[in-house]
Amino acid sequence: MFDHAVELWTHARVVAEMEIARTNLGRELEDFTANTLRYVREDKALLVEPIELPPLVGVPPFSKRHVVIVVRAKGTRKTCNRFAPTYATSDRF
Repeated sequence: MFDHAVELWTHARVVAEMEIARTNLGRELEDFTANTLRYVREDKALLVEPIELPPLVGVPPFSKRHVVIVVRAKGTRKTCNRFAPTYATSDRF
């Protein structure tokens, strides 16, 4: 299963590695925040400006109907099964 040997860490090694991670945490948080703010600046129009949607030709109206929007990811089938078991087992997923 593993391509390499598994190394057992001592308590001292765990404490040392956690200290290294803690040391880097501030810089990583700053980098993450700066990156997020850059995307907000560049893409804010996508969030606040109205967008033009194409006409939905041939699609039944969704008025007074429940809608679930699903993004395919690990566990999608299991998550959808909580909503409607028949849909989660269909070929739609």
